[in-house]
Amino acid sequence: MRGDRSVQGDDVTAIRRFDELNVGQLALISIQTRLPASTVDWEDTFNVGGREVHVQCTGPGQLGVPHGIDNDVSVALINLFISQGRPGDNTVRVSAFELLRASGLDDSGYNYLRLQESLMRLVGTTYRVSGWMDHEKRRLRRTTFRLLDTFAEDVERRDEMSETEQLTSRRLNERSRLALKLPADIADSVRANYLKPIDLVFMHSLEYPTTRGLFRLLDAWRYNAATGVSEQQTFEVNIVEWARVCRIVNLDPDKIRRALGPAHKELIERGYLQAVELLGRGKAQMVRYVFAPQFLLALTPVQQALAEQLMQEGVGRPQAYRLVTDFGLPHIEQQLRLARHLLKRQHGIRNKGGFVTDVIRDTTGKYVHPEGERGAEKRFPATEDPWAQRIEEQAKIVATLSHAEQASHLLPSLKLLLGRKLGAQYASLERACREGEWSAYEVQEAAVKAFASLEGEAFITKLRRQLSALT
Repeated sequence: MRGDRSVQGDDVTAIRRFDELNVGQLALISIQTRLPASTVDWEDTFNVGGREVHVQCTGPGQLGVPHGIDNDVSVALINLFISQGRPGDNTVRVSAFELLRASGLDDSGYNYLRLQESLMRLVGTTYRVSGWMDHEKRRLRRTTFRLLDTFAEDVERRDEMSETEQLTSRRLNERSRLALKLPADIADSVRANYLKPIDLVFMHSLEYPTTRGLFRLLDAWRYNAATGVSEQQTFEVNIVEWARVCRIVNLDPDKIRRALGPAHKELIERGYLQAVELLGRGKAQMVRYVFAPQFLLALTPVQQALAEQLMQEGVGRPQAYRLVTDFGLPHIEQQLRLARHLLKRQHGIRNKGGFVTDVIRDTTGKYVHPEGERGAEKRFPATEDPWAQRIEEQAKIVATLSHAEQASHLLPSLKLLLGRKLGAQYASLERACREGEWSAYEVQEAAVKAFASLEGEAFITKLRRQLSALT
């Protein structure tokens, strides 16, 4: 069960979360929600990221090999390790409640049990890998490790507990304090920044563990560690080979299609994939993934926070970004409250994201609060939206500033929008704006329009040429 999660409006780094690239690309965790009890080990050889990898996995017999929500928990542990300053003892100290929320799961009794089983699988499973990337030394090597070295109740916390509390604490609950030690291989790799960005808000908003696992895997496989960008717009692979990478147990092509079908459907509906094409027949069939164009608008922190709330309700990222730029925030906040209220009262709505989008776009009163005007806040017509008017007035003021003043106001958002795409050339852009050769306002306006109209790549190519001419 997915839980509602509040988004802090001032957290502009909310989508800047990371995955350790070895763990993401080596497909160590099955994307399947359930595995047969007999699945206690597996072995595979495959090519990823330009290298051949051989992996042996041996799991604890009673719980099977890592699968399902173990993907969510392992990503959460990596990000908690980063957020806690990458501690020297490689240990993440966190409550079970905090770990559940960091994993995108609500704090129900059922999920505490699932979390406990997940941690036991992660600490009880051994991997032997040939082809592990030692990023600091720039070489491949063999290694043996577990995804979690130790899983224990925090020692300081246990000293405070009575004997009865210690006995009952064997089952995780909201009061459980955990000390979770990452293996040196993963911790050292994180310290060496062998990382890739991962959109955890989007990942957590996906309904099924299989979809979230497939998203993590696809996002890692299309990522180029050398350039630091997700370069592939299409990805084609044999269906049986891909099922092995996804750690799908039954390798019959019909069963593979059935296992991946719901995840494919959700990733298309949510705007991550543009299409999934099946080419050929039988075991020779190929799966061709076509990724949807991804773009990033220069949103304000408040816009970003609201876009993330829309994504949690099933709205795809591109659509959420368009909504927060097409409509004023008071309108969106009001309509989002209305949509959530209607969703609680109306059962059987299959396309939740589509319904929420339609409610947000409604400016005619098509959707009415069941309690009438008493239950709804005052509506702002699109042409009289005070927030939109205020933003437009601020933009006009910025446009009249000197180039140096514009740079001071706009360079933070320009760095968010263009920094990674320009790489080393961003320094030239920043210098040109600060020294008055270019208008930061004009650059930002052109960039936002280009990305909003899905012409971002052409804009970046042109901008690179112009920056090269400056030097």
